[in-house]
Amino acid sequence: MKEKRKILSRSLAALVTAVTVVAVLLLNVLLSAFVGDRAVIDLTNERFNRISDESKGMLKDLDPDENNFTIYFLADKDELQSTELGYSVSGGGSEDSLWGMKYVYELAKVFAENYSFVSVKLLNIKKDADKLEQFRTTVGTKLTKQDVIIDNYTYETDSNGNAIRDENGEPVMHHNFRVCKRDSFFVFDSGTSRVYAFNGDLRFTSTILSLAGKNPTVYFVSGHGEEIGDESTLDASMNSDYGKATALRDLFFRAGFVTKKINLETEYETLFRDDSARILVIYGPKTDYKGAYDGGVDEIAAVRKFLNGIDHNAMVFLDNTENPLSNLEEFVSDYFGINVDKSIVKDNGANSLSSDGYTFISDYETDQYSIGTNLTAPFSNLESKPMAVFENARTFTILPAFSQNGGFYDDSTVTTTGAVFRAPKSSVAIEDGKQVADFGSETPAALMALCLTDRFDEKSNEIEGYMLFCGTSDFAADKYVNSASYCNADILYYTMRLMGRENVPFSIDFKVIEGQALENISSGEATGLTVLLCTLVPAVMIVLGTVVFVKRRHR
Repeated sequence: MKEKRKILSRSLAALVTAVTVVAVLLLNVLLSAFVGDRAVIDLTNERFNRISDESKGMLKDLDPDENNFTIYFLADKDELQSTELGYSVSGGGSEDSLWGMKYVYELAKVFAENYSFVSVKLLNIKKDADKLEQFRTTVGTKLTKQDVIIDNYTYETDSNGNAIRDENGEPVMHHNFRVCKRDSFFVFDSGTSRVYAFNGDLRFTSTILSLAGKNPTVYFVSGHGEEIGDESTLDASMNSDYGKATALRDLFFRAGFVTKKINLETEYETLFRDDSARILVIYGPKTDYKGAYDGGVDEIAAVRKFLNGIDHNAMVFLDNTENPLSNLEEFVSDYFGINVDKSIVKDNGANSLSSDGYTFISDYETDQYSIGTNLTAPFSNLESKPMAVFENARTFTILPAFSQNGGFYDDSTVTTTGAVFRAPKSSVAIEDGKQVADFGSETPAALMALCLTDRFDEKSNEIEGYMLFCGTSDFAADKYVNSASYCNADILYYTMRLMGRENVPFSIDFKVIEGQALENISSGEATGLTVLLCTLVPAVMIVLGTVVFVKRRHR
């Protein structure tokens, strides 16, 4: 009888052990299946994986039915788990260095857990190259494992919130996205260049708000012989005829803008009623704009009033026309310090792309302190800089007061203007069929410039605005913008992004990294954790085992 009881007890013990082992295995499988890598344990004091109350307040009103965000990471899950914190890429790191991506990845998953309209996916740069092509907007776009793509794939809407439709009447779907560099999720110590803080909460929230907001609107000015089509103005549909400016219109669309045409003489009030208006495009006018003494609506005053508004910018492309553009050119000179010449550039050297020499490859601005080099900075580290092509390009000079570091002061406004591209040294300037300048021996004339105005309004609010000026509308022609051989599209695209700046919620604080992450705990804290894990748990098991053993001995 005792023998049977002993066998039964041992069998029961074996069964309990087996059941326990199976339960542990099942629990592990269930956790892996239903929780998986969504279970994030944050042992930092700052709670890097926590969405701040400020962010939640800003995101609470976003409509899940109108937004479909996907956060793409371009590395494998295992690669994204590195907790190492090091120097930025600019400080000597390589593109394969994925330090700090763990924090970005885990916070992205928290956003996906909290918001139904956000998901996280992993893509492989090589295997998913075809899918990633939709995020390579320009020829200069280079994606690495350090990049994070935040994409909102939704119906494209106009400035009134109505769906934009194609020629078949179908709503146009649109990838409105940002490619965020790894370094943009961190704050660096200016003295050591080492990572100081994590601002992922700010970066994700500001980008989501930017992509979910009302699409900014671009207005192409009509009524002066511009080659932008003749149909009704204020038409935001994608099948509108934009003539020679079609490629530029399409590039605006890919950059997340709505485009419309406007006649300043008859519709200028619409421009100021539209809160989504961001950019005014003056594209190759053949006749001059009306001024204060020309009767009717003062178009120059309307342009000036628009540019004095918050987040209002302009792109100006002036061709060499038979009709004088005195009012417009005077405004450009007074407001931006650009004196447009009557000559055009001709190159008979190696930079020429045409038999007549009027189509050529330009030179990059060499002055690193020029504000214009902000547009060419993405190409500065490339072994071979992509070519920018100009055709029938007018020359212009930048007034000295505007090109200085301090810019030009006028009624509390500081205007700084700098060249982006210049005529090649192998070219000359031609006016009325005669050579008027040789850029092999003279300072090459500017062909494109970027201008920044910075002023304060009556309430002491700082207002910034940009203008891109180009001496030819051909720079944005289809044959150059849609060619992967040239960087014309890149320059225009970067300008659009610059002018369509993201909304940044400054009230969201960054989270200091130093001493917060588990891998950076002190030796004393590490010893304490070691003692806790290595002694407490075994001690509990020993006590329980002893109690069971004693009870069984005295039965």
